[in-house]
Amino acid sequence: MDYIIAIKELCRYRLFAFLIKIGVEILCMVTLVCIIKWKIHMVLRITNGKKKLGIVFIFSLMKEL
Repeated sequence: MDYIIAIKELCRYRLFAFLIKIGVEILCMVTLVCIIKWKIHMVLRITNGKKKLGIVFIFSLMKEL
């Protein structure tokens, strides 16, 4: 009987750890998307709204990495 309870607790712990891991990954992806959107906004501001995102955007992202 104790083995069954231990197995159930282990399954709950694994599920909880898995959900936390997925949540952290989703949070990281959302943060990355927000950073990229902010970078695009800044590049458009610098270039006065002209669509010159190419080289300027790539170099600004490379600087952050």
